[in-house]
Amino acid sequence: MHFKNTILFIGLTLTMGACATYTLPVNSLTEQLQEAKSNPQQINTKLNGPTVMGNFSYQMNGVDTLKVYNSKGQIVKIKNAPSIEMQLTLKNGKIRTYYFDSVTLTNDSIKGCYSRFLNRYSTIAIKDIESIGVQNAKKGFNYDK
Repeated sequence: MHFKNTILFIGLTLTMGACATYTLPVNSLTEQLQEAKSNPQQINTKLNGPTVMGNFSYQMNGVDTLKVYNSKGQIVKIKNAPSIEMQLTLKNGKIRTYYFDSVTLTNDSIKGCYSRFLNRYSTIAIKDIESIGVQNAKKGFNYDK
């Protein structure tokens, strides 16, 4: 049993370490979303996951390439994709995760999808965001263009 736990721990550690996490300043997020506001796209996405397989459509925010910062503080450009996740740490300590391509800017808030399977969205005031992390979760979601 101990051997199985060791193998499981090593596997989880390798899996979690495979996703690079980048930072995104709040003002940079709002600037990039504002620039893309004039380019929203209706997009078809293929879902291949443990509970759902098939296609569905949603409104994409129009950001083609996301500018984020790596651990050395250098700008890195990430191609927007349905598996890019944005993790918001709020000033009250709560954490919210959205699929980045669904995030839109409205006045002083952002709205984003936190569940592709249930098509669930929520809205957060920009003033409540402490920090933002971005990563490619590599969930196997693909655009069907």
